Amino acid sequence: MNERIKELALQANEEFIDQYSGAKYFVFNKEKFAELLIKECSKINDQFIGRRIGEIDLDIVYKEHFGVK
Repeated sequence: MNERIKELALQANEEFIDQYSGAKYFVFNKEKFAELLIKECSKINDQFIGRRIGEIDLDIVYKEHFGVK
């Protein structure tokens, strides 16, 4: 797995504290990971492919398809 994917996965963890014991734990948020991944793909698209290919704006297509703002 590439380092950037690992970084995104870590960012998708949500911290919780048990109200009774005070123990801290983390839960992986799949939706947050998917959002981060799509945003990363969009950045790559902007850098390497450009914002427009023909009449299609892939940046908008990716974000709309996955519901990422």
